[in-house]
Amino acid sequence: MLLVAVLTRQFKFQATSIGLLLVIVMSWALYPWAISWVYPQLVRIVFGLGLLAIFVWLYFDGGKSKEKTLGSWELLLFLLWVIYLVCVALSTFVFNAGSLDLFLRYVLKSIFFLTLFFYLNKQTIFRSFDIYSNLCAALVVVSTAGILALYLGWIDVPLVQVTRGIDSFDEVGLIFSGFDGNARVFQETSQYMRMQSFAIEPGGFALAVLPALYWFVLVRKQYVRGALITFGVAASWSFGALLAMILAFLVIYKSKLIDKGAKLFLAFSIAFFLFSHAGLSYFVAQTTAQTTAQTTAQTTAQTLVVGDRSASKQQRINELIQVKDFISVNHWGAGIGAGRVALDSSISVGYANVFADTGIIGGLLYVIAFLLLGYEALRAVSGRCGASIDDEVGNAVVALGLVVLTCVFFGLQREQPDASFWHMWLYASFFSLYGITYQRKGSGNG
Repeated sequence: MLLVAVLTRQFKFQATSIGLLLVIVMSWALYPWAISWVYPQLVRIVFGLGLLAIFVWLYFDGGKSKEKTLGSWELLLFLLWVIYLVCVALSTFVFNAGSLDLFLRYVLKSIFFLTLFFYLNKQTIFRSFDIYSNLCAALVVVSTAGILALYLGWIDVPLVQVTRGIDSFDEVGLIFSGFDGNARVFQETSQYMRMQSFAIEPGGFALAVLPALYWFVLVRKQYVRGALITFGVAASWSFGALLAMILAFLVIYKSKLIDKGAKLFLAFSIAFFLFSHAGLSYFVAQTTAQTTAQTTAQTTAQTLVVGDRSASKQQRINELIQVKDFISVNHWGAGIGAGRVALDSSISVGYANVFADTGIIGGLLYVIAFLLLGYEALRAVSGRCGASIDDEVGNAVVALGLVVLTCVFFGLQREQPDASFWHMWLYASFFSLYGITYQRKGSGNG
């Protein structure tokens, strides 16, 4: 009987880990990889059924959750988030005509985070990040082939109708490597494409592969694959990704947790980004004057969506002014998911979108919560968790701390840092591993 009980517990443990891992992998098709753009119903149905199945399994004792000892900062963060969700509900249903569907989706992400937080274990976290990082490396290889084929004129970019969000439709180019070919590097010529893969935009692709860079370099010490990710980030031409890497380097520069090899590699990644861009920019500047007429014709024929990167800064400034004027009149915001509709604006800055949706109080609570999260991630990277450079879990905590800082930073210029189930997976993994290091440190084993 004892053997049967042990085997039963082991089966439940393994089944829970596998189930969580499958749901995590399925969530990536919603974001950061926009497979749901092409197959909206299929992706949502498969993910929804998977999520329901794991919830039912856990409800019927599919595996015991971990006992969590919440620190004061975690309790404060939890309290801030609960109050923020109350503000979301008020702005959506009481003070404005909101969407029940969007609100429920938003709450579901929080439930997803809590589920992962209580049931994730070290083995599942490491497996999920190994799978994700290798997937990112494979996507860089495939996108390189796709962009090269476009550059040589071997393939055309067919237009397909996609579903953006829930009920927004558009036509974009789609090739075997994803949405590569929809954005170009320079306005003067259409020859050079920004790497995008299956992400919603090149900047989104850069954000998506940065966790793989930190994981390969800091945890697995696989510098060749890290170099491949570095190439992908540079090929996205995302200025935000460059700033994020510089921020990461400054954070770890004096950290005794990080070995010199990892620091030098990150410095190399920044240098490669800068010098490759400067070199290509100089080359294009020298050649475009002689081929203006030809490239103008190619622009019309080859480039479907022109990424006017020079105007993005002014666009963000104008959007911030729009949001400020809007919430000065509508103090409770437009309701969850309705800010962009009310302002008829893309609102590229993630935090500004939160203010437009949930108003002044909700926006302030949101910003304070993520400032607290970023501060704790910064302390984790700097060594408060008691990790060492020879400690696998400690290295993972540092890597995920950098991932959290990157997501918080990208909220200043792109999607808000809780925009997807992917974000919830990143945060839950960070919290879980950070908690492990705290427990060991407290027991004298850290």
